[in-house]
Amino acid sequence: MFVRTRHQWIEQLAAQREIIGGMQLVRLIADGDLETDALNLANDPAHTVLIGRAVEALVRTGASKVRDASTLLTDIIYRDTYGKFSELAAYDWLIRCQLKITTQIKMPPAEILGANEATICE
Repeated sequence: MFVRTRHQWIEQLAAQREIIGGMQLVRLIADGDLETDALNLANDPAHTVLIGRAVEALVRTGASKVRDASTLLTDIIYRDTYGKFSELAAYDWLIRCQLKITTQIKMPPAEILGANEATICE
């Protein structure tokens, strides 16, 4: 099946991984046509497998809370598709290399020697 809409892609990912189904993204994301980048990822089996595997691994290993993994997946589906996909792919690789990571750690300006807070991966 050719995936054209956000909800079709969410349903495809949810069918792959129970953790994604439990996020109930269909209720959080308005349906609509996928942007070009998302359309390309959604219709590439290798990429959809990576996305499902990585989201599940983030939550299963404790590297990410379900809420943060859900936000990352939401961003892939309709905001910053390739940027967030690249982030997720890096997390996937680190976890497959059996490195213990923690994602989405907020740090105040004083801890990073900057004027603004930042979110990092540890």
